[in-house]
Amino acid sequence: MAQDELSEGLNEDDPMIVDEEMRIQVEDDSSESANDDEYMPQWEDVPQDWQPNWLGPYQLNPGPSSEFPPNIREVSQYFSLFYDTEVLNLLVEETNRYASQFFEEHQNQANSSYYKDWTPCDAVKIKAYLGLIIHMGLSQYPRFEHHWSTSPLYGCSLCPNIMQKKDFFLIHSFFHFSDNRTANLEDKLYKIRRLFELLSSRFCKFYVPHRELSLDERIVKYSGRLSFLQFIRNKPNQFEIKVFVLADAPTGYVYNWKVYTGAEARENEQRRNQNDRSQSQQALFRTIVELTNNVVNRNHVIAFDSYYAYLNIVRYLTRRNIGCVATLDSRRRLIPIKIKKQRRTMQPQESYFQKDQNVMTMVFKDKRFVRIISSIHGRQLDQNNRPIALRDYNNWARGVDLSNQLVSSYHHGHKSVKWYKILALNFLETSIANAYILYKHQNPFTAHKHLKFREALVIELLQDYINQRIIQIQARQVERIILGQHHIGKRDQRNCAVCSTKTARITTIYYCQECNVNVCPVNCFYRLHTVLTLHSRIKSRNM
Repeated sequence: MAQDELSEGLNEDDPMIVDEEMRIQVEDDSSESANDDEYMPQWEDVPQDWQPNWLGPYQLNPGPSSEFPPNIREVSQYFSLFYDTEVLNLLVEETNRYASQFFEEHQNQANSSYYKDWTPCDAVKIKAYLGLIIHMGLSQYPRFEHHWSTSPLYGCSLCPNIMQKKDFFLIHSFFHFSDNRTANLEDKLYKIRRLFELLSSRFCKFYVPHRELSLDERIVKYSGRLSFLQFIRNKPNQFEIKVFVLADAPTGYVYNWKVYTGAEARENEQRRNQNDRSQSQQALFRTIVELTNNVVNRNHVIAFDSYYAYLNIVRYLTRRNIGCVATLDSRRRLIPIKIKKQRRTMQPQESYFQKDQNVMTMVFKDKRFVRIISSIHGRQLDQNNRPIALRDYNNWARGVDLSNQLVSSYHHGHKSVKWYKILALNFLETSIANAYILYKHQNPFTAHKHLKFREALVIELLQDYINQRIIQIQARQVERIILGQHHIGKRDQRNCAVCSTKTARITTIYYCQECNVNVCPVNCFYRLHTVLTLHSRIKSRNM
């Protein structure tokens, strides 16, 4: 099933392949893979003391890179490494642009009761919107609107006191990342391409990974209609968007990634001349090339599962000074017969090894037969008579799982029919996870766990918007409380802005001509212009 999914091909317009020279490199590597298909390995038994020594030592210092700014203390500053001014300006500009385009195309809705309160966003409001989205993962309710519900079943106190429900939903409706009128429609990720590229470059810029890396896929749940949506029968969520991830094995820091977008036109044409198996291998090889472009010739070691474990991929990584260790599918071509067909006479904890040049394959009998392919291991065993290669694979292959755990721990889980918003929120969660990993590296003895980190981030993202709202409310309250400058008049009957509630509607024909709200002429008119702080329902009507 996994091979059939990748047989659709992969997208060339990945952020790691942004210029023509890089595309030529990928084409050359793909032809190199085709040449590898003609290579016939000569497998032989592994000597007892044999150990590959072709991979040099890793000479980089893992952790924050030289681009990492010094003296960072606040949680929001770590988050701002990825969602910096350029990214926020992109969100502000495209959100406002999409709103203006919407009103141009739907002029009859511009003055409707829902859209008439729309005001253009700024960076402060976008940060507040992101802060509320993150908070919704900490205090989860079935739907977005339940965070503003007055029902005792919910009773969220943060969201109503920060932003009105209509303001939040207007931002959420127009939240956008590209100009639809000038975008490249041939790019299936054109809705989020710019955001994806900006975040990908920052992930690589501020962190140096360890020697050991992990390659695996991330599944983003989505059940709408989408051309590159995946159907995986054996998964809990069968309809998914697939993202290939290269992560730091010890920490789970996402260093590079690629969204699978289906077949390219060129690859569909090649399909007519190639069988499905060859096409699937070529597509998978191209994914490996794109994900590892930033780590070639640095003596990294990558752990991945049997889905990626082809002999030509292992040989390609070896030529790029990248070691690898992976589980092995017995159905792979060019694998030694003695490894494919295990001996029935093998006893528990027994191993068998064969090699070709620097590539070693082995089979180990535990409760089941386990097969490993590696370019950096020999036939060494640990004190429990288990292969060192198997132990290292178990330790190094968990990097993407660590990242997925951080991303999914406090995700709000609300659905959306817009696929690009689902992916954008996954990008947001990934940025928070990477920021938390950097924070933990710089503050190893801090008491801030992942939950506390997110709580502090929410408060800091909302602070500027709270301060801005306080200034606006105080200015409006001063105007409202100058009693001598307000005059009462008559007009159509409406709800009183002071004493009317959802459960008890009080209507009146009297209104304040300056405040432009209906209000009862005796007590409520006086209270409206003398009380400094009104409850949230009244305040929303008079501010």
